[in-house]
Amino acid sequence: MEGKYILKIIIVGDAAVGKTSLVRSFIQEKFKTEYLPTLGVDIYHKQLTINNKVVDLSIWDIAGQKGWELMHRNYFRGADGCIAVFDLTRIKTLENLKSWILKVREYSKPDIPCVVLGNKSDLKVAIEVTDSKIEKIMKEIGCTYYFETSAKTGEKVDEAFTSLVKSVINKLKPR
Repeated sequence: MEGKYILKIIIVGDAAVGKTSLVRSFIQEKFKTEYLPTLGVDIYHKQLTINNKVVDLSIWDIAGQKGWELMHRNYFRGADGCIAVFDLTRIKTLENLKSWILKVREYSKPDIPCVVLGNKSDLKVAIEVTDSKIEKIMKEIGCTYYFETSAKTGEKVDEAFTSLVKSVINKLKPR
């Protein structure tokens, strides 16, 4: 294999949207039903091979609770890609993505590749968010990639993370 990438990916969104569960699903840990909020940041690692190149991912799971905002500048700095998550059963979490993306672009890079995930697709009867609302927010924040995911079932989780990684490496050269 030729070339290697070392990437920092941040995952942001309001509290309890499923960020940690999505990361755990991606790195092949088991889904946990109890909610334990992230305090500050948790960092996970995963190695992938994409287009015959090794990709070492450092995934920064950022706390979504109020009170951690002052640390965001430090956590976002140096990020190569961003996954922004909202909860399909809580419309306010979609509306709040605008401020998350603005902060990410301010503290990392204005053109940082970003993928938006509408999580908890397995809770079909409780879904509040409409496709038109998602399209409107996606246009407002300037993100083109969107996936409806379920950390619980694993639906589209690998596809979403891999899509972001491919988008990032298309902008970079091997390190």
